[in-house]
Amino acid sequence: MIDIFRWHNERGNAENFNKELKSGFGMERMPCGQTYANAVFFRIGVIAYNLFIGFKRLSCPELWERHTIKTFR
Repeated sequence: MIDIFRWHNERGNAENFNKELKSGFGMERMPCGQTYANAVFFRIGVIAYNLFIGFKRLSCPELWERHTIKTFR
């Protein structure tokens, strides 16, 4: 039973990462109708998000670890 709750919490956490990526970096919509261009756009956004998370974990005080991209701006 505890494993089910843990699994559910991890899913919810993944949804929060997706929401942060979309709203924090303006990726609600893809820029055009071309699949490859959209894939590049999305990959650049994911790289930027990962760099932000790395910066937050390595350079900021622990108190700031829960802040969003919007809060940092």
